[in-house]
Amino acid sequence: MNLGTLGYGAAAAVVLFAATARAEEVGGHRKARDVIAVDETTGAPPGFHLEQRPRYGPIIGGAAAVATGGLMLLTGFEQRANLEANSTQQAPGSGGEVFMILGGVSLLVGVPLLAYGLLSHREVYVRDSTASLRLSLSVGTQHVAGGMAFSF
Repeated sequence: MNLGTLGYGAAAAVVLFAATARAEEVGGHRKARDVIAVDETTGAPPGFHLEQRPRYGPIIGGAAAVATGGLMLLTGFEQRANLEANSTQQAPGSGGEVFMILGGVSLLVGVPLLAYGLLSHREVYVRDSTASLRLSLSVGTQHVAGGMAFSF
């Protein structure tokens, strides 16, 4: 892999992460947020209540590291099996050891990160009346009806 390819990959990653960021400003003024971080010094602001939410960052990062590590480990084992099946001589370092080592390191990082994300929650204040859209479908013996309700 040359540095040009690495640069394009890094640029693509920055664009993807930037596209997932939430916009705070709409039309020149700050948009009212429905979820805010917990401030330990004061209580909940008026119109908000306390909720516990999962930590998505460690969950996504840990799952990606575990998946990558598992694939690298399997690749290393496959290379080792192919080398043993096709060769009578064993050359050091040519039987998938690099993939096995990198896969193991990735698993050692990913499993605790994933466990942390799944087992710990973060506390946030959530607005009491958030906008919601409800769709309903009623099916009877002689009629079919649909409904939609929006609250804000």
